[in-house]
Amino acid sequence: MTSSKYLDLFRYSEMEHEKILSAEEDYGNSFINCYNSTIALSDLVYVPTKSLHLFFTFYSQLKKYHSLAMFSAVRLHSVQSMQNLRYFLESLSNSLYILSSNDYDNYFDFEKRKVVDSKKSSIKCYRWIESEYPEYSKFIKDLKDEINENHAHSNILNSDNTLQLSNDFIYTPFFDLDDKKAIKKNLWIIAKSGIFASEMILNIRERFGGFIPKVSLERIEELKKDNDEVLRELQKMEFRREYIQPDY
Repeated sequence: MTSSKYLDLFRYSEMEHEKILSAEEDYGNSFINCYNSTIALSDLVYVPTKSLHLFFTFYSQLKKYHSLAMFSAVRLHSVQSMQNLRYFLESLSNSLYILSSNDYDNYFDFEKRKVVDSKKSSIKCYRWIESEYPEYSKFIKDLKDEINENHAHSNILNSDNTLQLSNDFIYTPFFDLDDKKAIKKNLWIIAKSGIFASEMILNIRERFGGFIPKVSLERIEELKKDNDEVLRELQKMEFRREYIQPDY
């Protein structure tokens, strides 16, 4: 016996795939720039030149969750998208620190044979980035603070994306409302975070070594210019220009 509820869930999965396939047509340059930024981020490392086990541990996570943030955005799951982006930012902070130091003691208590509390490990990473690269630290902190404020916890504004009311019915859809402007803005933010992450990793690699890159800083600059063009397109869609000009 097959339940119709399961069939509905399978159809949702099919619809999600369809939304990814139509994303370029639906969201234009916002999606193209975001897609190119996550590809560049995933292709950064070509040949390691020293042991990078811990770096790859976090780098694999940041690659995955950046791509998932993009996919979730076009699948119309905005909260999931931003929570993926938050996990990406945490993985990025750890990857930047460990690429510079290969500091295993920040993650493992060898004497007690246990893993160090992740919050404690992350604090050391954040402090190091703030000390050595304050502009990177500000970008990560500002974006993470916005996600924490608006997306990390259940709130009435996010709930409004999945509720439609009328005199005749109450509709609670699986997908968010297809707000093209909001989704394009999210894609722009996700793209910008991936571009900055690539730049951060490449600059720290230039200083501390670790691998031969497959992607150049010149390519990252091209993506930055495209990202700025996307921002200009978004600003034309908004009556209040400052509404879509965040601090990061």
